Amino acid sequence: MKPPILVVGPGAGGLALAARWRLAGEPVAVLGRSPASERALAKGLRFEAADGTARKTGGLPSSRSLQGPARAIFLCVKAGDVLDAKKAAKKWAGKDTPVVALQNGVGQEAGLRRAFGSSLVRGTCYFAADRVAPSAVRLNGGEVVSLARAEGNGDALAAAKALLDAGGWEVHVKADEDRMLWTKLVFNAATNL
Repeated sequence: MKPPILVVGPGAGGLALAARWRLAGEPVAVLGRSPASERALAKGLRFEAADGTARKTGGLPSSRSLQGPARAIFLCVKAGDVLDAKKAAKKWAGKDTPVVALQNGVGQEAGLRRAFGSSLVRGTCYFAADRVAPSAVRLNGGEVVSLARAEGNGDALAAAKALLDAGGWEVHVKADEDRMLWTKLVFNAATNL
């Protein structure tokens, strides 16, 4: 059995990713703030697509049960939680494990790069989701995930893109990480007024 994709931060965005991977047959584990926050997901997740159709996924076990490195790690936490997520995720990052940071905001790049080196891929999401219950998420619209090319991250970028493609996301690869991050920051500022 292949190692699972680890989603750190099973909020609305992280669970939307996890649900689509599980529905595509990919193994996924989650790491929340506490074991209690993960228990509701162990039996599965109700996923409602943007068209209103709902399906139940297979279980999302806790990362705490993983015996080795994850196949990939997706950090889906708020910018203020990146340092804690980085420390927690490091335990499951092998030397070739892609680590994808999907946060809004800027300023965490140097610390993430020091921790994960060329395995780091920065990204932004252009989809809206709500965690409507402890074990239910609704995708409200959008399917775009942008990933940035950076020096030395070609293998990690290709692996991350392949996983997102498998989940049915529309992946855009960007050549300029700073521009990608600042564009998302401006987009959020303009749409969250």
